[in-house]
Amino acid sequence: MASTESSGSIDFPPWKFTIVIRLINQLNKEKKMTENDDPVFTTLFATETTSATIYVQIIIDTDALIAAYPKPSQDYKNPTGIGHNMGFMVTATEFVNSGQGTGDLSFKAEVGDTIRWTSSSISNNFDSAVFVYQMNKFSGTQVTDTPELKTFTKTSMVPQTAIPPTVTQAPQNYWFMTCEVLNIGTEGYNVCFGLYNRVRGGTGQTLYGYFYWDPTITVAV
Repeated sequence: MASTESSGSIDFPPWKFTIVIRLINQLNKEKKMTENDDPVFTTLFATETTSATIYVQIIIDTDALIAAYPKPSQDYKNPTGIGHNMGFMVTATEFVNSGQGTGDLSFKAEVGDTIRWTSSSISNNFDSAVFVYQMNKFSGTQVTDTPELKTFTKTSMVPQTAIPPTVTQAPQNYWFMTCEVLNIGTEGYNVCFGLYNRVRGGTGQTLYGYFYWDPTITVAV
């Protein structure tokens, strides 16, 4: 017979475990119980993870940047520093410390989280395009591993008509600078990006210059 002493977990004989599963499944089907209503259900079937994937969208005002910096660096190892009014960053509200929608976004993460940065011009990379190619620490504690470029191909909706709203599904590429959070602390980091410009009358997008600026990550205990 299984011991009935408490050891911090529930010790069920096999037959009782089966009965509990069947009972919980039946009650859930009848909508008489949820995960939060029953401690046995929570103990047996809790699946919530403590890690999160944090998406950070970087938007660059490329027209203002071109007007303000007529001769930017052409060396990706030595990009031109820019004012914080040229770029805007957003992430999910739950991760924001301060500066949502500005060039001084400070966001929080926890050890084990994944951070994915994606970048765009105001034209959604249609005219000028932005490509973040490097992110490196310049102050504070190193809280992540080195971000690296990753491309994901995923079937996604493509709009077809506005009225009535219709879409189709097609493979699309999504690229991110991705890293894992390894340590607690606060890190100031440089966002380095290339700006590719489409000249009127030309074809394709050519390099205009390399730039950088410096937001902040805070990782909680």
